[in-house]
Amino acid sequence: MKIISHRGNLDGPNIERENTLSYIDEALSHGYDAEIDLRVQHGVLHLGHDRPDRQINYLDLKDRRQRLWMHCKDILSFSYCSGGRAFCHKSDPFSIVTNGPWISSNNGFMWVHDLSLELTRDSVIPLISKEDIDNFDLERAKCIYGICTDYPNYLKEQLSDQ
Repeated sequence: MKIISHRGNLDGPNIERENTLSYIDEALSHGYDAEIDLRVQHGVLHLGHDRPDRQINYLDLKDRRQRLWMHCKDILSFSYCSGGRAFCHKSDPFSIVTNGPWISSNNGFMWVHDLSLELTRDSVIPLISKEDIDNFDLERAKCIYGICTDYPNYLKEQLSDQ
C-alpha cells in the first residue's frame, strides 16, 4: 500500500514548510509519495492550499511527476495539470484521479472522502490526523491503493505493527 505525505508533512502539520519543494522532496526521500495543492494564477503555477503561496514552474512538477498527487484547487488548475495524477473536489464523496502520460501505470484512481463507501484496490483515502488513523480499521487498508496523511511516519509504524 502506498503512503502519501499530505503536502510534504512527515510527523504532523508544518504550516511554514508544507507545499514547498524542499519539504516535498524530504517526504519523497523517505519513500513516500506526496499530495500537493496546486493553483494557476495568471498562467503561472503555484503551490498553496488557501492561496497561491509559492510560484513553481512546470519542470518542478515534471522532475517529481511519478510520485506526486496534484490536488488542483480550481478548474483552471485542473485543466493545466491534467497531464499527471491530478484531481479536484469540493464536497464530493469521491473524486476521479487522472493518470496522464507522465505516469507509467494506465490505471486511474479514486480519491475517496466518504469512508463508508466500498473501498477497492484503486482507492486512495485521506486519513489526515493521528485520530483518523487510530479510528480507521487498518485491516481495510490492505485492499486499497493508498492513504494520504499528515503523519506518514506514524502510519508506517502502525501498519508495521499489524
